[in-house]
Amino acid sequence: MSEETKEKPKSEEIKSPNKKKDENPNSKPAEQKSSKVKFNAEETYIKCKNAVLKSCPWLEKISVFLKNCGFPDMLMIRLIAVFFFFSGLNIYEMRNQNIYADSQWVNFVQNIDMQKSIFYMVIGFIVLTIIHWIVPKKLRFSDHILAVAAILYFNFTLLWKGMNLYLCISFAIVSVILVNYIIGTFKKEQIKSLCSVPSRICGITVLVSAIFVGTVMSIFMILRDKCFETQCFDMGIFIQMYDHMAEDLKPITTCERDFEISHFKIHASFILYLLLPFYKIFSSPVTLHIAHSVLVMGGVIPLFLIAKKREIKGIPLIGICLAYCFSVGITGPLYYFFHENSFMPTLLMWLLWAVDNKKISMFYIMSALVCIVKEDAPLFVICIGMYMFFEYKGEFKRIHGIIVSLLSGIYMMSILDYLTNHGDGQSMSSSRFGHLMIDTTGGMTEVVKNSLSDPAYLISMLFNESTVQYLLAIMLPLLFVPLFTKKIHRYLLMMPFIITNLVIGFLYSCAADVGFQYTLGPATMLIYLAAVNVSEMEESRKQRLPILMAVASIIMTFGTQTKYAYCFNTYKNNKDGIAAVDEMLDSIPQDASVLCDPYYVPHAAQRDEIYLFDFYDVDQSDNSLIDAERYDFIAVPVNSDLNKTLRPYFDQNGYTIYDEVVDRLVVYQSPYYEN
Repeated sequence: MSEETKEKPKSEEIKSPNKKKDENPNSKPAEQKSSKVKFNAEETYIKCKNAVLKSCPWLEKISVFLKNCGFPDMLMIRLIAVFFFFSGLNIYEMRNQNIYADSQWVNFVQNIDMQKSIFYMVIGFIVLTIIHWIVPKKLRFSDHILAVAAILYFNFTLLWKGMNLYLCISFAIVSVILVNYIIGTFKKEQIKSLCSVPSRICGITVLVSAIFVGTVMSIFMILRDKCFETQCFDMGIFIQMYDHMAEDLKPITTCERDFEISHFKIHASFILYLLLPFYKIFSSPVTLHIAHSVLVMGGVIPLFLIAKKREIKGIPLIGICLAYCFSVGITGPLYYFFHENSFMPTLLMWLLWAVDNKKISMFYIMSALVCIVKEDAPLFVICIGMYMFFEYKGEFKRIHGIIVSLLSGIYMMSILDYLTNHGDGQSMSSSRFGHLMIDTTGGMTEVVKNSLSDPAYLISMLFNESTVQYLLAIMLPLLFVPLFTKKIHRYLLMMPFIITNLVIGFLYSCAADVGFQYTLGPATMLIYLAAVNVSEMEESRKQRLPILMAVASIIMTFGTQTKYAYCFNTYKNNKDGIAAVDEMLDSIPQDASVLCDPYYVPHAAQRDEIYLFDFYDVDQSDNSLIDAERYDFIAVPVNSDLNKTLRPYFDQNGYTIYDEVVDRLVVYQSPYYEN
């Protein structure tokens, strides 16, 4: 026998065990066999395709033409673009006829010419196809951009001047899903080009966006103020306070508590002195409105630096910053006018930048500045300090987090004790934490003791209808990304949100309302946390999520905040009447004490004595004015219930009409006043 014949049985014996293994469909050789079959099928398809194209040259030309036109890859995206764009045009056209797509859908459907709409969609589809065919291959993402723009345009036309939170949430979710699909169709080289936009261009884009949002908000605020839509709280008190500070550095108000008191005995807001030089030069409420916008929007600069350092680049970098600029938690409070909490976004973000970059000196400086914003602001510093301690594992610098947390805690308890015993801190604590207090005079010590004694009750205070709505309004635009982390210590940055907005907001509804200033600090912390979590995700999510957050934030802000655009027409149509009222209030002698309707207090607050006028000033037993001798002039709306109630009293007790603007405001002069 030959050597081959002898070796053959040995060979088969060696291979025979493998044959049994090959019978297992889950074995590796079976997988290789399956992939080989798949490869052959693909190869066969390619051969058949090439054979057909070779036999029919005109088919090859058609195939090349369709590919150049973006078929079939761009088909769905192009359909999305034309559908949402022309649907948005229909909504705009019907809105001009006061027919609304959501609340009057039957009339809307009956008045839409569907054939005309389909015709325009076909034309639009052809135009997009031609654009795709004309532009160079490197720039062939026009369909993607136009599709996203069409989705945003559709949302803008539908949600303009709307006030339906759930409608905004619905369309934000749908839009995010669609945009996510559109981003997913980008090719690798296109994604690379979008993420390689130079940082300088990104920075300019972010800065322009922040200036644009801040300018629009400032205009809205100034016009609303001119239209007498601001009130004593909180605009009037800050105008009077800054007017006093410009003279003698004392933050004195009379309209805040109906008697002369330092604002610092109500809130420990020593940070307010930083704006005094600007107000001294430009002594106008407009100064406070502009400062409000600048301080709130200023937080985007350190956020940009944080995101850039964490390797978020190009369009995603712009996206994370736009998510800040258009966050409902940032834009909503701008309409509440100036407040000491306006300092929180910029100061907190720079503090977080210092933590992120391990700048210890800056960390101490910004911590001190945040602490003097308000008596509860040290809570933010405590949480950030503890976060820093756990984030800096194995580093000696982490000890600074503990030091700052302890110092901030001591300062917070000391200032709260001072306000409770020497100021108005007791009433503030009971109004905010009353549902956590048995002894309403116990202050924050009582709150902490009761919370630790019965944590179940504390947790039960987290959610009701208003706090759930607030949670959705804040977290949905961020796609709940602040929650996406395995590092449990990062949830420390959510504690101010839980305590300040959810727990307090359970009873004190203003704290769970995006239209009030209480959301500025917590929203800033959540946006930072979202940026940090995104930066540590896999590359595809790191590229997509910031863009999706920007889209959701823009839609939510547009749908909930544009309702204030009416102030343009209000001011335009009432300009003469508004000027007449301002002139009348300015004519009241500067040394006189004035009792004033809350909506007119900001326009007369630049004086030593001005008091808030409401039904608490009326003796209900005989409809007389309480402490009438205190007030030299009384300003009240002509058609208000207060005026109707007290008019007989004024007539009987020698009050004269100092001046009046018909159907707007009347000013009475007291018989006790001596010029």
